[in-house]
Amino acid sequence: MFRPIPIVRYTAERRTGRGCIRNKCGLLRKAQLNAIVLCCTLFCCCGWEKKLTFEEKTGHSRVEIYQPFPINEAGISVILVENGRTVTLLERRADTFLEFVDVLWSDQESVAVYACGAVEVAYDLRVQKPIPFSVLRSRVAQHIRAAYQVPRNIVGEDAVFSWACFDGREEFLKRYPSAKGR
Repeated sequence: MFRPIPIVRYTAERRTGRGCIRNKCGLLRKAQLNAIVLCCTLFCCCGWEKKLTFEEKTGHSRVEIYQPFPINEAGISVILVENGRTVTLLERRADTFLEFVDVLWSDQESVAVYACGAVEVAYDLRVQKPIPFSVLRSRVAQHIRAAYQVPRNIVGEDAVFSWACFDGREEFLKRYPSAKGR
Protein backbone atom coordinates (compact mmCIF):
# COMPACT_ATOMS: atom_id res chain seq x y z
CA MET A 1 0.00 0.00 0.00
CA PHE A 2 1.29 3.44 -0.86
CA ARG A 3 1.86 5.78 2.07
CA PRO A 4 2.59 9.46 1.49
CA ILE A 5 5.91 10.82 2.70
CA PRO A 6 5.32 12.86 5.86
CA ILE A 7 7.00 16.21 5.29
CA VAL A 8 8.07 17.94 8.47
CA ARG A 9 9.98 21.03 7.34
CA TYR A 10 12.13 22.50 4.62
CA THR A 11 15.80 22.97 5.55
CA ALA A 12 18.99 23.94 3.77
CA GLU A 13 21.71 21.33 3.76
CA ARG A 14 24.95 22.99 4.87
CA ARG A 15 27.49 20.68 3.22
CA THR A 16 26.26 20.80 -0.35
CA GLY A 17 24.14 23.92 -0.28
CA ARG A 18 21.23 22.13 -1.95
CA GLY A 19 17.71 22.41 -0.58
CA CYS A 20 16.16 19.31 0.92
CA ILE A 21 13.07 18.14 2.76
CA ARG A 22 13.46 16.55 6.19
CA ASN A 23 11.05 13.74 6.96
CA LYS A 24 10.95 10.76 9.31
CA CYS A 25 13.13 8.70 6.97
CA GLY A 26 15.86 11.31 6.58
CA LEU A 27 16.56 13.90 3.89
CA LEU A 28 14.85 13.96 0.53
CA ARG A 29 16.43 16.30 -2.01
CA LYS A 30 14.28 18.67 -4.08
CA ALA A 31 15.52 17.02 -7.27
CA GLN A 32 14.25 13.65 -6.04
CA LEU A 33 10.93 15.20 -5.09
CA ASN A 34 10.64 16.84 -8.52
CA ALA A 35 11.39 13.51 -10.18
CA ILE A 36 8.67 11.79 -8.14
CA VAL A 37 6.11 14.48 -9.02
CA LEU A 38 7.08 14.35 -12.71
CA CYS A 39 6.79 10.55 -12.86
CA CYS A 40 3.40 10.59 -11.16
CA THR A 41 2.16 13.25 -13.56
CA LEU A 42 3.40 11.42 -16.66
CA PHE A 43 2.15 7.98 -15.69
CA CYS A 44 -1.17 8.97 -14.15
CA CYS A 45 -2.40 12.04 -16.01
CA CYS A 46 -1.14 11.87 -19.57
CA GLY A 47 -1.68 9.86 -22.68
CA TRP A 48 -4.61 8.77 -24.77
CA GLU A 49 -6.95 5.87 -24.08
CA LYS A 50 -8.46 3.96 -27.01
CA LYS A 51 -12.24 4.16 -26.63
CA LEU A 52 -13.59 2.84 -29.95
CA THR A 53 -12.44 1.00 -33.06
CA PHE A 54 -14.38 0.83 -36.34
CA GLU A 55 -13.06 -1.77 -38.80
CA GLU A 56 -13.50 -1.69 -42.55
CA LYS A 57 -15.15 -4.82 -44.04
CA THR A 58 -11.90 -6.08 -45.63
CA GLY A 59 -9.96 -5.57 -42.40
CA HIS A 60 -7.21 -3.51 -44.04
CA SER A 61 -8.27 -0.23 -42.44
CA ARG A 62 -9.77 0.97 -39.21
CA VAL A 63 -10.70 4.21 -37.46
CA GLU A 64 -9.68 4.50 -33.82
CA ILE A 65 -11.16 7.02 -31.40
CA TYR A 66 -9.00 8.06 -28.44
CA GLN A 67 -9.68 10.27 -25.44
CA PRO A 68 -7.27 11.60 -22.80
CA PHE A 69 -6.67 9.44 -19.74
CA PRO A 70 -7.93 9.67 -16.98
CA ILE A 71 -10.37 12.48 -17.82
CA ASN A 72 -11.89 11.23 -21.07
CA GLU A 73 -14.05 14.26 -21.72
CA ALA A 74 -10.98 16.54 -22.04
CA GLY A 75 -10.45 15.89 -25.74
CA ILE A 76 -10.66 13.55 -28.72
CA SER A 77 -8.30 12.10 -31.29
CA VAL A 78 -9.54 10.37 -34.45
CA ILE A 79 -6.94 8.21 -36.15
CA LEU A 80 -7.13 6.31 -39.44
CA VAL A 81 -4.96 3.18 -39.63
CA GLU A 82 -4.63 1.94 -43.19
CA ASN A 83 -2.25 -0.87 -44.18
CA GLY A 84 0.06 -0.03 -41.28
CA ARG A 85 0.04 3.71 -42.05
CA THR A 86 -1.46 6.09 -39.49
CA VAL A 87 -3.18 9.39 -40.24
CA THR A 88 -4.54 11.71 -37.56
CA LEU A 89 -7.86 12.95 -38.92
CA LEU A 90 -8.65 15.15 -35.92
CA GLU A 91 -7.12 15.95 -32.56
CA ARG A 92 -8.81 18.38 -30.22
CA ARG A 93 -8.16 19.22 -26.57
CA ALA A 94 -11.55 20.48 -25.52
CA ASP A 95 -14.68 19.19 -23.81
CA THR A 96 -15.82 16.20 -25.86
CA PHE A 97 -18.46 13.69 -24.84
CA LEU A 98 -18.84 10.53 -26.93
CA GLU A 99 -22.61 10.27 -26.98
CA PHE A 100 -22.90 8.90 -30.52
CA VAL A 101 -20.26 8.05 -33.13
CA ASP A 102 -20.72 6.64 -36.61
CA VAL A 103 -18.13 5.75 -39.25
CA LEU A 104 -19.01 5.32 -42.92
CA TRP A 105 -16.66 3.34 -45.15
CA SER A 106 -17.47 4.34 -48.71
CA ASP A 107 -16.40 1.50 -51.07
CA GLN A 108 -12.68 1.73 -50.19
CA GLU A 109 -12.65 5.24 -51.63
CA SER A 110 -13.36 7.41 -48.59
CA VAL A 111 -14.23 7.35 -44.91
CA ALA A 112 -16.38 9.73 -42.88
CA VAL A 113 -16.54 10.04 -39.10
CA TYR A 114 -19.42 11.70 -37.26
CA ALA A 115 -19.60 12.26 -33.50
CA CYS A 116 -22.33 14.41 -31.98
CA GLY A 117 -21.18 17.96 -31.50
CA ALA A 118 -17.51 17.05 -31.80
CA VAL A 119 -16.46 15.45 -35.07
CA GLU A 120 -17.42 15.81 -38.70
CA VAL A 121 -14.42 14.68 -40.76
CA ALA A 122 -13.99 12.91 -44.07
CA TYR A 123 -10.93 11.52 -45.81
CA ASP A 124 -10.34 10.39 -49.38
CA LEU A 125 -8.47 7.07 -49.24
CA ARG A 126 -7.39 7.16 -52.91
CA VAL A 127 -5.61 10.52 -52.88
CA GLN A 128 -4.92 10.33 -49.12
CA LYS A 129 -6.21 13.81 -48.33
CA PRO A 130 -8.99 15.24 -46.18
CA ILE A 131 -12.21 16.17 -47.97
CA PRO A 132 -15.17 18.25 -46.77
CA PHE A 133 -17.61 16.29 -44.60
CA SER A 134 -20.47 17.79 -46.61
CA VAL A 135 -19.47 15.53 -49.55
CA LEU A 136 -20.47 12.42 -47.55
CA ARG A 137 -22.99 13.95 -45.14
CA SER A 138 -26.10 12.49 -46.81
CA ARG A 139 -24.50 9.02 -47.03
CA VAL A 140 -23.59 9.17 -43.32
CA ALA A 141 -27.22 10.04 -42.50
CA GLN A 142 -28.39 7.07 -44.62
CA HIS A 143 -25.88 4.82 -42.85
CA ILE A 144 -27.14 5.91 -39.42
CA ARG A 145 -30.74 5.39 -40.54
CA ALA A 146 -29.98 1.83 -41.70
CA ALA A 147 -27.69 0.80 -38.84
CA TYR A 148 -29.86 2.11 -35.99
CA GLN A 149 -33.38 1.63 -37.41
CA VAL A 150 -34.28 5.31 -37.19
CA PRO A 151 -38.08 5.71 -37.09
CA ARG A 152 -39.74 6.51 -40.44
CA ASN A 153 -41.24 9.75 -39.12
CA ILE A 154 -37.69 11.20 -38.85
CA VAL A 155 -37.25 12.89 -42.23
CA GLY A 156 -34.17 14.70 -43.57
CA GLU A 157 -30.46 14.61 -42.79
CA ASP A 158 -30.59 17.16 -39.98
CA ALA A 159 -33.40 15.24 -38.29
CA VAL A 160 -31.40 11.98 -38.49
CA PHE A 161 -28.33 13.62 -36.92
CA SER A 162 -30.53 15.18 -34.24
CA TRP A 163 -32.12 11.78 -33.54
CA ALA A 164 -28.66 10.19 -33.27
CA CYS A 165 -27.48 12.75 -30.71
CA PHE A 166 -30.52 12.39 -28.47
CA ASP A 167 -32.57 9.22 -29.00
CA GLY A 168 -29.75 7.19 -30.60
CA ARG A 169 -27.39 7.74 -27.70
CA GLU A 170 -28.79 4.86 -25.62
CA GLU A 171 -28.61 2.35 -28.49
CA PHE A 172 -25.07 3.51 -29.31
CA LEU A 173 -23.87 3.00 -25.73
CA LYS A 174 -25.42 -0.49 -25.71
CA ARG A 175 -23.39 -1.38 -28.80
CA TYR A 176 -20.22 0.38 -27.64
CA PRO A 177 -20.08 0.40 -23.81
CA SER A 178 -16.38 1.41 -23.91
CA ALA A 179 -17.47 4.86 -25.14
CA LYS A 180 -18.73 5.82 -21.67
CA GLY A 181 -16.54 8.41 -19.99
CA ARG A 182 -14.96 8.07 -16.59
